[in-house]
Amino acid sequence: MVSGHGNIVDFYGAYYHQAPRTPSLPEGLWIATEFITGATLQDLIGTRKTLGERWISYICKKIITGLFHLQKKNVIHHDIKPGNILITSMGEVKIGEFGFATCGGKSSSTPGTITYSAPEVLANYGTNKLEYDHKADIWSLGIAAIEMAEGLSFSKLPQQRLIEKITRGPSPTLTPWGKWSDEFRFFISECLQNDPSRRPSARQLLSHPFIGEIWGERGVQKSIAQQLHRGKGNCSFSL
Repeated sequence: MVSGHGNIVDFYGAYYHQAPRTPSLPEGLWIATEFITGATLQDLIGTRKTLGERWISYICKKIITGLFHLQKKNVIHHDIKPGNILITSMGEVKIGEFGFATCGGKSSSTPGTITYSAPEVLANYGTNKLEYDHKADIWSLGIAAIEMAEGLSFSKLPQQRLIEKITRGPSPTLTPWGKWSDEFRFFISECLQNDPSRRPSARQLLSHPFIGEIWGERGVQKSIAQQLHRGKGNCSFSL
């Protein structure tokens, strides 16, 4: 079980529904999870276009805390992206949508969203022969952090060109003319190391200078909540 953690959407149960019994519901596996009132990180980025660095630091810290919990449970999420990060009406951050998640600490599958997929994942595209670990989720976080800073979407290239760019090209970076601190740029460069052996784990990132100590963290959480109250959005996600 990966639920029961403050930065993970809680799982309550599951059952298989047979359509003839209740025609209004489609047949299939139904999962009951925590109901989140608020919005997705994607919604927040869409509203603000670019988030302030303290907001990004706070959100990244909470995602990393959730990823560390998953790492300890030997779970790879496979689809960390703004659309799967929930922001509650209280400004809390939770990882949702576990439809692609795998257990065991290692994986050779290629699920998830290509834009956010790590080089080692895409190098496996179509073959499923090479194993990788939880550090693939750290790459995805790095791409999401760039989007928080510079807006959606990270890339609009055709799928095959995007795969080639991620697997063969240099790592993505923040634009050089941006207003961002050296600590944030360093954080991005660490998350987006092409070689996963050089990419830090979630545990290591928790002590990174960009997120280690967030000045006025409660105030940041409150300001995010206020932004959500000014906007719109109620959402519920399944694990």
